[in-house]
Amino acid sequence: MGRTQNLYASATAVDTLQKGRDPRVKVFYRNVTNTDTIVGIPQGSFESTPSSTITGGLRSSASYRVGARGGDDNSALAPVKFISAAESYFLQAEAIVRTYATGAAQTLFTEGINASFDAYSVAGADDYIATSPSAAWPATANAQLQAILFQKWVAMNGNQGFEAWTEWRRTGYPNIFKQSQASVLGAGVFPARFLYPGTELTRNRNFPGQKLVEDKVWWDVN
Repeated sequence: MGRTQNLYASATAVDTLQKGRDPRVKVFYRNVTNTDTIVGIPQGSFESTPSSTITGGLRSSASYRVGARGGDDNSALAPVKFISAAESYFLQAEAIVRTYATGAAQTLFTEGINASFDAYSVAGADDYIATSPSAAWPATANAQLQAILFQKWVAMNGNQGFEAWTEWRRTGYPNIFKQSQASVLGAGVFPARFLYPGTELTRNRNFPGQKLVEDKVWWDVN
């Protein structure tokens, strides 16, 4: 039975995690064939990157741990996460920084990182927290929010993609994203919604009219 591997590592994500010396990158993506390295492709370049470069093992595919390895039956066992322990900790930390709640935001931030490492049985959380600039706790509230939301994005990598996109739309962070090479939108413009399906136009008498993909939804005030 043939199984096509459609999901490959985005260079945006890989480069960001490697810059932060994040060992979770080894869980989310596979090594390049016969090496101990992970190499992504530029966002949206699947059709322009030579197929031999991709299928020949010179670029990293997503791993079975995030349900994205076409030829590995273990992909079917990847968890479906509606809300994770890490996400809960980061939400609590954000609420405290925004003064909606009281407590120790930094402690919850650290617990969120630990929970993400534990979810994938990744060793080295203490060293990562102590040495990685991506895990440092900033001094100011705005920088703290950025740190929390960045770590939430990392924790959601591969398993909660829609939620990660929603969090970015809600907050504007993390602000590391690069426009897809396949995008037909204007420079610096990113998708902000799903378009209404044709069934809404043909079956819903109260259909409000089609929107543009870059039009923000009502709660997206960022």
